[in-house]
Amino acid sequence: MRTETRPLYAIFRNKKHICNGRGYNELDAIKQHLIDADLGEFIDDKELLKLFTAEKAKINIHFHYSQVQYETFGQKYIDLIKLNKL
Repeated sequence: MRTETRPLYAIFRNKKHICNGRGYNELDAIKQHLIDADLGEFIDDKELLKLFTAEKAKINIHFHYSQVQYETFGQKYIDLIKLNKL
């Protein structure tokens, strides 16, 4: 089993927690989130990246939503970005 060496980050969009992600730094974690959300074509979009912030997770755990809440919110979020409504 491989041990994960990248730290866990809490990722926020407009100061609201949307997910947790691993990265070598805050920007890497945000870009990895965009790739995981099937939005990889936007990882160099500076205007989109300005909407996101990240902070190192506390004690390597940082959960704000239950899995059901995240899946519901996450899908709506992805749909809005794909339709350019955010």
